Amino acid sequence: MSHDREARDLFMRMFGTGIHPNEFTFATVLTACVAPFGFDHGRQIHSQVVENGFNTHKFVGSSLLDMYAKAGRIHEARKIFNSLPEQDVVSCTAIIAGYAQLGLDKEALEMFQKLFNQGLKSNSVTYASILTAIAGLANLDYGRQITANRRQSRTRSRRQSTTRQRAQRRSPSSEKEQGLRRLQRPGRQRPRRRQRGLQRRSSSSP
Repeated sequence: MSHDREARDLFMRMFGTGIHPNEFTFATVLTACVAPFGFDHGRQIHSQVVENGFNTHKFVGSSLLDMYAKAGRIHEARKIFNSLPEQDVVSCTAIIAGYAQLGLDKEALEMFQKLFNQGLKSNSVTYASILTAIAGLANLDYGRQITANRRQSRTRSRRQSTTRQRAQRRSPSSEKEQGLRRLQRPGRQRPRRRQRGLQRRSSSSP
């Protein structure tokens, strides 16, 4: 991966010039350390992350555990996962994918169940990883249950988006706009015609 290598080299040059990276710089460069030849650089960057106090940051922590999980160091990845102050769908998906890639199907299912119990939404990567684990365990009943949950979550999200759109249409601001549009419409000319008729009658009368 030439681009990953260039990203790592650029990061080291930036460090050499005295420019201090922030949390987003660390999170980005760690994604370039998932290749087999970049893991050693990733461990060095991990020590720099700890020195700068970004090891508990949301995005940096997710990038770190993803790097360790893809390198097969699932125990290190789980330690990082447990140390995160906030465990969201990104970090849970990364650890589930790591378990599934290593054939630790039972652990992947347990982590997915934890994600489901916490009410966190799953994405397509989460479902792909958990279905891989289910295939390894040959648990067809659980696979059907996961597929049904996926369909229900899609239906729920569609209903929520439809409800939001209806609420926006019924919002006070939209009602005010409709009222202004009605006021800006040209008025009818019937009252003027009636006034002209009254004037003619008054002029023709003795």
